[in-house]
Amino acid sequence: MSFEIIVTFAVVIVMAALFLQGKYSFGLITMACAVVLVMTGVLTIPEAFAGFSNSSVILIAVMITMTAALQKTSFPQKISQLFRIFDGKRNGMLVAGIIIVFLIMNTVLPDMVSIALTITFLQYLPEESGVKPSKMVIPLMAIVASCVYAAPLGVGATQDFLLNTYVSGVVNDPNYLMKFGDLFKLRIPTIIVTCIYIFFMWKKMPDSATGTLSEEIRVSGVGESTLKKWQEYLVYVLFAIVILVMIFNSHLGDLMYMIPAAAVCLLGFMKILSPKELITNIASDTSWLYVGILAVTAALTGSGAADLIGELLLPLISWTDNGFIVILLCCIFTAILTTFLSNTGTQAVMTSIAASVALAAGMDPRSLMAACMISGFYAFCFPSGSVTCAFAFSLGNYNPVKFLKYTLPLLGIMILVTAVTIYIVFPPFP
Repeated sequence: MSFEIIVTFAVVIVMAALFLQGKYSFGLITMACAVVLVMTGVLTIPEAFAGFSNSSVILIAVMITMTAALQKTSFPQKISQLFRIFDGKRNGMLVAGIIIVFLIMNTVLPDMVSIALTITFLQYLPEESGVKPSKMVIPLMAIVASCVYAAPLGVGATQDFLLNTYVSGVVNDPNYLMKFGDLFKLRIPTIIVTCIYIFFMWKKMPDSATGTLSEEIRVSGVGESTLKKWQEYLVYVLFAIVILVMIFNSHLGDLMYMIPAAAVCLLGFMKILSPKELITNIASDTSWLYVGILAVTAALTGSGAADLIGELLLPLISWTDNGFIVILLCCIFTAILTTFLSNTGTQAVMTSIAASVALAAGMDPRSLMAACMISGFYAFCFPSGSVTCAFAFSLGNYNPVKFLKYTLPLLGIMILVTAVTIYIVFPPFP
């Protein structure tokens, strides 16, 4: 084992421990990890801090700023009326409505944007509704893990072909490659079960450390908009343009990031947001968190630690010829791995390894390929799981340890349902 791999594993372990301790901000922890990785020579300075120019980091910083501008208008108060329609005596109808609206939003908008908008709207609900926005962040994030890129629309429409790309050169028989919509069908049962779990368990889950959300998304008070009418309408127009840019991102190239950035600049020039508000939202702790997470992921991949972890799968499943157990083990191993690696990186490594193992054992490789691909999205128990996960935990400075009582059982249920569904649809030994 090389020095780089040892240092990388040590940094990941310390990072996880500090996350669990909950004494320091997530952004400070991950940036400190990036500094250590540079000082030990695991990463160069450009590699460690490439996140500052990462398109996803820039986009979410812009969207946090756009959301701050939207909060200054009367629009969130009007939209929140949609949720009030579902408000029931025990909040059941309201939570069901939130889940339905969120699922619809998440089919066309990025995950973090869907969460940010939904939580923003919920902050305008009356106190008597009983649904605190700070109680819904982690439940919504768990739903994201079950349904991200599931619908065959936009990026979701490419997932079957992306999986085929990961195993190209390993699986040559076209009968053993995914067809359009295969992954979507496999994920439907898990999405349904996850939503049911959240419906019944959301109220029992812990609140944020302070009972409120971070300044990045918190609404300071409910009242009439302080903006002039033309400023308010300008915010609506800019926000609509940014949303359309995201929906049609595949046709815009770099404009997908330049147009939202230009919109934020215009908010400053038109004095809709003050310089302090712009700086607070763009250079937030959440942005630091993303940069640090990307640095740790780069270290795991570049040092060879990810490949080393992936190779551990072989002895883990070679002891049994039970197809269901093999699928289940692939799901569990991938879900654990994706908690510390990027979802895409985990899927790319694990699907090719799993396909090779399946072919060598005379199995239908689609079963193990699908298990690794789908479970690669199940990163919602810790902030290190994904950018969306980091965003959600940072909103309320949530302590992941306090959520394990609820998130781990949900993860187990999702893995079990996924394994059963795959075993039925793609039997390993046809």
